Amino acid sequence: MIAGQDKPSAGALIWPSPAALPALGEDPIAKLTEVLTERIAEFNRTAGGSSRRIGRFTIMLEPPSVDAGEITDKGYVNQRATLERRHALVEALYAKPPGAGVVSL
Repeated sequence: MIAGQDKPSAGALIWPSPAALPALGEDPIAKLTEVLTERIAEFNRTAGGSSRRIGRFTIMLEPPSVDAGEITDKGYVNQRATLERRHALVEALYAKPPGAGVVSL
C-alpha cells in the first residue's frame, strides 16, 4: 500500500505473504525487513526524482480486512479505506523520528 499524498516522499505499508514467511527462517520479519531494505534501496537508485522513491516503509502483520472494507467485492485492495483504517501506521510512517517498526531509506 503506497501512502504519501501531501507528504515529502512516498511511503509503503507492506503486507507479507503468510504462506511465504516460514521460508525466511526463525525470524522471518527481520529477514523480510533486511530483504526489503536492500531491494527498495536498489529501486530508489534508479527511480528518478524524489516523487518516485520510497522514503520509508513498515511491514503490516494484520492482513487486509474484508469486513473493514479494505478489500473490494472484486478482490482489490481499497487504498482509501486501508489508509483511513490504518491511520496510526501512516502517522508512524511520517513521524519525526519515525515510529516503531518504520524503516527509513
